Amino acid sequence: MHKIIPDIEEKIEKTLKKLELEPKDSPCQFIEKTGGNKHRYSSVCTNPQGKRVIFYARLHDNQDAKQKMERELSFFKSVIKQRFKASKFIPEVYSLKIEKDFEWLVRQYFTVNPLGTNEQLNKKIEKKDAVLLAEAVCQIKDVPVPALKHVSLKKFSFKQYLKSLDQIERLVKDNILTKKEARGITKLLEKNTALLKKENRYFCHSDLNLGNIIISRGSVKIIDWESIQINNLAYDISYMFCHLWQVKTGIRKTLIKTYFNLLCPEEKSIFERIFSIVIFYLATGAIDFIPPEVNTSVLKKRKEFFKKLLKKSCQGIEGLTEV
Repeated sequence: MHKIIPDIEEKIEKTLKKLELEPKDSPCQFIEKTGGNKHRYSSVCTNPQGKRVIFYARLHDNQDAKQKMERELSFFKSVIKQRFKASKFIPEVYSLKIEKDFEWLVRQYFTVNPLGTNEQLNKKIEKKDAVLLAEAVCQIKDVPVPALKHVSLKKFSFKQYLKSLDQIERLVKDNILTKKEARGITKLLEKNTALLKKENRYFCHSDLNLGNIIISRGSVKIIDWESIQINNLAYDISYMFCHLWQVKTGIRKTLIKTYFNLLCPEEKSIFERIFSIVIFYLATGAIDFIPPEVNTSVLKKRKEFFKKLLKKSCQGIEGLTEV
């Protein structure tokens, strides 16, 4: 069990009382249910007007959990103040506060569930949904980084993409890549090292898994913004692409085609050069991972998907979207 903030149950209950919110699960009940493994408390609450909202508060007493919560709250403050174009994809935040010993926020409640849990898809996705998702990711990409100067945004280390080359020998040995394919992806990475460094400058959500995406009545909402960072323009859409491994090929193809068409000419040129690299990086990390929420009967299908992505990585957008 993780170290919990001292007296956090009382602190949260005091805040809920002050906000006049009636939670479905008390802090004590939540901690007991989750075994103290969740780094923040969350519960559906009812306000005095009978409206349902979501209340979050940090539970874990460590620097990582604190930084995540403060980063998300600082971002929401900027969204409320500046109203970016991407704001329509962000839940409405009613109140928030960074206190001396913990942080909390109250946000919009949705009657529909997310698309799934991390990688387990629980809803059918159609091509029109893929279009909406691509539009959302493109708007998120365009959130101006200079406008977030008060948010402690970290830069993703572009060298992580190059480190994925450490897996090449193993992938060849395991017959996932041929030597020719391995040479192709190695050449692609080495050729675009400078570009990866230069283009490491875009705002990213960085955790666009199925559990953080809500689609309802022709609109998209993205939740959980605690992992925001600076990365390249291909990262978020590639991350989403990989998490949609259970959908039909045409859905993923529509996602990438729509996103590509929304980019300006210069961005399209950059995307064409780095999309394969980001996919290769994500696929090397995903191929041997076993998501706990994914049914064992489809794990083989998942692994085959990522094997195909790795093999197609040196074939560019066309090759990858045919997987």
